[in-house]
Amino acid sequence: MLGNNIRQMSDAELSTAIKALIEDREPESLRLDYKETLDISKDSGKKELAKDVSSFANEQGGILIYGVPEARDGELPRPKPLVECGMEIDRSLPESIERILISTVQPPLHALTIRVVDLPEIAPKQLLIIQHPESYWKPHMIEGYGVRRYYRRGNFQAVPMNEREVEAAYLAREATRTHAREFFGTALFGPAYGIQIRAVACPVLSGRFKDRMLEPGFRDWLDENRPTGPSAPREGEWIPFLDGWRFVPVLKGSISGKQYEIRVFHNGAVCLNLDPDEHSLESGTLLLDALHRDLLNLFARYSATVFDGLSISGAVAVRFWLFHAQGLKGTVNTERHREIRYIQQQIAENGTALVGRRAYRRIPIFQPYFTRARSTAQTTRTPTRNS
Repeated sequence: MLGNNIRQMSDAELSTAIKALIEDREPESLRLDYKETLDISKDSGKKELAKDVSSFANEQGGILIYGVPEARDGELPRPKPLVECGMEIDRSLPESIERILISTVQPPLHALTIRVVDLPEIAPKQLLIIQHPESYWKPHMIEGYGVRRYYRRGNFQAVPMNEREVEAAYLAREATRTHAREFFGTALFGPAYGIQIRAVACPVLSGRFKDRMLEPGFRDWLDENRPTGPSAPREGEWIPFLDGWRFVPVLKGSISGKQYEIRVFHNGAVCLNLDPDEHSLESGTLLLDALHRDLLNLFARYSATVFDGLSISGAVAVRFWLFHAQGLKGTVNTERHREIRYIQQQIAENGTALVGRRAYRRIPIFQPYFTRARSTAQTTRTPTRNS
């Protein structure tokens, strides 16, 4: 069965997966539906399209494959042989489908994906794929073409939702709004001592992946999908903690003795705690482009890797924190960066750095970082300058 997000699949990957579904005669189910054709020239066809797509969004999500005739195998509808599949698809059809769904389904379908699939065995005919995951905005109502109703996916078709089901869907929508907010307030993100950057991405649609994360194969998946650096996977190891897994790198720093830490929670959320020392000056200035690189690779891209691996789709709530940042500044000046790197290298090697008529050196600070007063936070990162 295809994953929750075909948007990330290449054309070749999607074609291979769809071909396998048909050749294996995968039956229709709660999350899969075959349609022999699609006719949106009439209101009845537009209404049927809106019913089918919104019914998946109102349940567990699913995929519609157009251009596949069905045959009954006992009680289960299964696809006919591949040679009998395919339909003529106009180049403008995906855009027309999108317009119909935007104007008909309320609230809008936020994660709609429409793809056209080419298979050499049925050329010049093609297949049309429409996918929508379970929606955090459900229930979605059809308003148009003489219809004002909610639909959900039954075993093999879209069926009207009754009052109890609609009410439950609205309660679930409200629960998604509070899920991330409660998570940000109660989760174990780790301590925040000294200057530290924290970034957290939490799926709005709540989920529980604890059982999956405790399976022996999940640790192997984490090892195969480690956070990446500028050119290669990062060195480190995954360690379980109460609410998920922690990636502990080799690089030294102030985050429990490491330069950074990544946490993957049982609800699919991802947290990065980062020591910005590598991207800072002795004068308390952050190198923003280097910081952006790490936030992109260590947080944004890795969060996407985790969400894809756990088949999480839909909206994500993201928050950033910058702890103990009094007096910090930022720069994106290239010349200043080169000067900064030179100063850091010279101080590391010789204890001092000379730039023109200015001399820089590190000021030793012996106060415990957890009792440091606000007035000294700037002093710890301000060099002495002698003319």
